[in-house]
Amino acid sequence: EGGVVEAPPRHADESTRLCKCHAGLERLLVDARGPILAEALAFLAQHAKAGETVTPLPEGLLVNVLSRHRSAVGYPTFVPLEMAIFGEPPMLAALQAHPPDWIVLIERSTPDLGTTWFGIDYGRQIAAWVAAHYTPAHLAGTMPMTQKGFGILILRHRRSAAGGGGLTVFEAGGGGVRMEHQSQVTARLD
Repeated sequence: EGGVVEAPPRHADESTRLCKCHAGLERLLVDARGPILAEALAFLAQHAKAGETVTPLPEGLLVNVLSRHRSAVGYPTFVPLEMAIFGEPPMLAALQAHPPDWIVLIERSTPDLGTTWFGIDYGRQIAAWVAAHYTPAHLAGTMPMTQKGFGILILRHRRSAAGGGGLTVFEAGGGGVRMEHQSQVTARLD
């Protein structure tokens, strides 16, 4: 089972923890994002079946390694550098040709890569496609891409989703993409 194990800091100013992330087989030294990662991995361990695909956006190969699920596409990340090298249209075409069973949307600001937010500053076509074909299943932490803190949103492809897990689905329209939680808009992706 996933979970967090507190480890005493080696130095007074150190705020890292030891995180048990998958059936006790891996341990990572993590910061405050560790419990959120552990929660997301626990959800995938409980709900994603063997052989189903999990594709993190804009990046998160560690999720694939620790969950023991492969990505549906050959692109390792969907950050600005890869978008510049490969182009967003071919990356979107790969997702359309092989839709992942699960999308894991992870908070990741990328100013170091030339532009900041997936679905807002880059990856807008992919974000719109995700909005049209996936339904939220689980939220760990805060809603990603809101600049309100770290969070991971796990989405299930609609062909196999059995409900929205208490979250309303994405909406795409009017040139924008947004996610809503039952009572409030929590992220605008475009």
